[in-house]
Amino acid sequence: MINVILCILVAYLCVSPYFYAKAVKLGVKLASKPEETAQEPIFNVPTPKKKPKMTAQEDRLTQILSNIDNYNGSPDGQKKVEVKING
Repeated sequence: MINVILCILVAYLCVSPYFYAKAVKLGVKLASKPEETAQEPIFNVPTPKKKPKMTAQEDRLTQILSNIDNYNGSPDGQKKVEVKING
C-alpha cells in the first residue's frame, strides 16, 4: 500500500514541473499581447433564467402544498387559500 502511494508521489513530483512550465509559458504569452487578452472573455457567466409565471391554479396548488409543509398540528404558519369559482 505504501509503495503505491510512494509511486504516485514520485510520478507527481516528476510531472508537476512540466505543468508549471506550461502555465508560465501561457502567462508570458498572454502578457505579451494585453490588448487581445483584455478583449477575450475568460469565462462566460450564464444569465439567470426568468422564473415562469404561474397560472392561478398553479399558484393555488403551491399555497396548498406550502401549508402542508408548514403544518405542525396548529394553525400557526398556515396561509388562507382563496377558492375561486369559475362560472
